[in-house]
Amino acid sequence: MGEVSIEYVAPHAGRGLKRMKIFNKYWFSTSSGAIGIVTGEDQYTKIKKAYIKVVAGLDENYDAKDVMENGSPVPDRIITDILRDLK
Repeated sequence: MGEVSIEYVAPHAGRGLKRMKIFNKYWFSTSSGAIGIVTGEDQYTKIKKAYIKVVAGLDENYDAKDVMENGSPVPDRIITDILRDLK
């Protein structure tokens, strides 16, 4: 999909506001909506993260923001484990 130039300020886990830049959005359809995985970078710390969340699947930009603001962080270890499982 390539890098997407979207930036916004999002509250995150009680640690104040962070300015996030979204890199990519991945969507998986389900019978009750969609699952979104969004990758991005904190513009202040430069830490790259991935978040996952069930969303309505009706508005891509709204859903991406919702995933970044309210989604569960996906630990690097989990991503590594999934890739290892699929080899």
